[in-house]
Amino acid sequence: MEIDQQFVREIESQLENDILHFAWLAQLVHQQNPAFTNAECVDAVVDLVAHLHNDGKIVVGEARETNGIVLIDAWSESKHALRDRIKSVIAESNDDVRDFCFWIQLAAHFTSSQTDTTER
Repeated sequence: MEIDQQFVREIESQLENDILHFAWLAQLVHQQNPAFTNAECVDAVVDLVAHLHNDGKIVVGEARETNGIVLIDAWSESKHALRDRIKSVIAESNDDVRDFCFWIQLAAHFTSSQTDTTER
């Protein structure tokens, strides 16, 4: 799938002040492409996240709260292994937790947030 650069810029803009979860990304894809099926939205999210990760712009993983701050526990996989993990996590999560089965964060913010919490 070809990655829409306008959509990439929108995600990067939203990540400037926040972290984003799977359901939010899927909703953004669906808003931009209302004719997409749920499966097509999921595929588009996987493509987008893999693209941003491969470019070194984001980290992907699960979220946890520490000292009132939500942090990403970044997954170590990259490229095809990351795509496979994302697809697997989406497919294996039940409806109760699927929306939050993974999160993304700007790589630059990830580095600084990890440093901030270890200094406390």
